[in-house]
This record gives sequence, C-alpha cells and structure tokens, in this order.
Amino acid sequence: MSPSEALMRMGTGYWVAKALYAAARLGVADRLAKGPQEIEDLAALCGADPEALYRTLRALASIGVFREEPGRKFALTPQAEPMRSDAPDSVRQFLMMVGEEQFDAWVDFLETVRTGRTAFDRLFGKSVFDYYERQPASAAVFHGAMEELTGLSVDALVDAYDFSGHRRVADVGGGHGRVLAKVLARHPHVEGVLFDRMPGIEAARKSLGELAHRCKLVVGDFFREAPEGADGYILKNILHDWHDDGCVSILSNIRRVMDPGGRVLVMENLIGEANAPSFAKWLDLHMLTVVKGRERTEGEYASLFEQAGLKLSRVLPTASPFAILEAVPA
Repeated sequence: MSPSEALMRMGTGYWVAKALYAAARLGVADRLAKGPQEIEDLAALCGADPEALYRTLRALASIGVFREEPGRKFALTPQAEPMRSDAPDSVRQFLMMVGEEQFDAWVDFLETVRTGRTAFDRLFGKSVFDYYERQPASAAVFHGAMEELTGLSVDALVDAYDFSGHRRVADVGGGHGRVLAKVLARHPHVEGVLFDRMPGIEAARKSLGELAHRCKLVVGDFFREAPEGADGYILKNILHDWHDDGCVSILSNIRRVMDPGGRVLVMENLIGEANAPSFAKWLDLHMLTVVKGRERTEGEYASLFEQAGLKLSRVLPTASPFAILEAVPA
C-alpha cells in the first residue's frame, strides 16, 4: 500500500467507527447469538432497513466483524462476539458511547487544536459529566461502558499488585466497585471503602452482593475530601479525566487522611516513548476533545505526586493496557 493510500485509509477510519456504532446500537450481535439470520429477518428484529443493514454488515464482514453467508445471511465471528451484550468481554456499550455525543465532539477537533479548549464543552454548553447528569439515557451507556472496560482489566490489575499486606483499601471514584470487590474476594482479611458520588454508590449496593458486609459505602466528592483510615487508595481511570490542578487536589485530599504507611495506587494508561505506537497517545487526544484531562507519562505522574506531598515508589506493568503507579508519603 502506498503512503497516499495508507493516509486515505486512516482518514476514512470514521466509516468503520460509525458502522460499528450502528451495529452495536441496533443489537445485531445479540440477534445473531443463536445462529445466522437472513437479512430481512435480522432487519425486522433490529428495526432497520434491510438493504441499508445489508450494506453495513457486508462492509463490516470485509474486516472480519460478522461473516456473510450465501442467501444474504450473516453470522457472528470471533471478532463480533464482544459486541454481544452478554459476552464476558463485551464492548457493546463502549462502541455506543464513543459513537454518540463523544463522536460528535470530534467534529470540532480542529478548533480544539487551534484553541486548546475542549470540544465537548463548546458543542454542548457544559462539561461531559454535567451533560450526563442531565441525560440519564446517555449516562447509563457511559457507566455501562466504564464497567465493560473495568471488566476487561480487573483480573490483570489485581493479579499485578499484592494487596495481602493491606488491612483497609479505599477505591476513590470506584463506581460499581468491581475492582474493590475483586480485591476483597481475593483477600478475606481486607476491609473495603467505596467512595463515590451517589449514582455510583447506589449501583455498588446492587453489585457487591455477599461482599457488602466488608465494604463501607461513602458518598462524597473527591475534590473536597477522601475517606479516612485506609492504608491503600485506588484511583483507577480517575486522574486522566482532569487537568493537573484537579489531580493535585484529589491526591492532596488522600494524602491528608491516609495512614502513614499507606499507598496510593494510580491505575492508568501510560504514554510511552516518542514515535512508538501507543493507544494511550490516541486516548490522550480523546481526553483533550471530550474532557479537560489527559493521559500522562510516568514523569508527569511523578510530578503530580510531588505536588501533593507524595512520591512515586514504583511502577508495575500489568497484563492489560494499564500500569499501576504506587505512591507513598514523601
């Protein structure tokens, strides 16, 4: 492929993104879970135009997402399985999330590059988090997508860090509590504290199940406070949502209340070396476009820790895109 052809493929990547979004939103993979379907039947089940759906799935089948069979039938492929709602590695809601309002924000990306201002805020007149507070349907997709991403990495994260030396672990901004639940399940002596805003706490009450008696649920705002009395504090996918001053505020609140021998565990994608392929570098652009945050290098996180009275003690790789940055009191 020539450089010009390669650039054309890159420049039309949104074609694939929106085709995946349409298939995810229509629930195509769920409809194919029991076997191949003729396009007319599939379109009726999905509430779609048969010809338009056929052309969409034909294109996706050309890149391995679905398989076209004789008689205008389509079937699942291994690449399409994660689009099922019930798949253990489902990313259906993630594809929906990045294909809706967050996708719309990218239309204004040039202005973001020119001004440094977040496109989502300009387009919708409010931050993405304020928007989701007022749009419950979109918020449900967002939170579902976050749960999917956590599900893909939780085992790798808990495998990579030894929590056996901790007695009380707090997950700050922990949402449904999936990471904390995995820690508690692995280490019966550990007590948990889940700290989040009310929607996250309400969801956690339903998801913690038999572990609920070992986990204190605390409603709060991590820009104002942090739960006291823990010797381990998890921040997973939190700091990348915020500018540096916000991150220092979050970390400082934890530093004020953590045990003297405590640890702060920041779980994030790290930006690697110059010119090296990196999903984190593209995620960083998404954070620039949708929220006021950013992905960071190891050195940039070390600087945030220092400003909050902490110091980076070690960085642990995991069998996932995440690294665990451990910080201790300075």
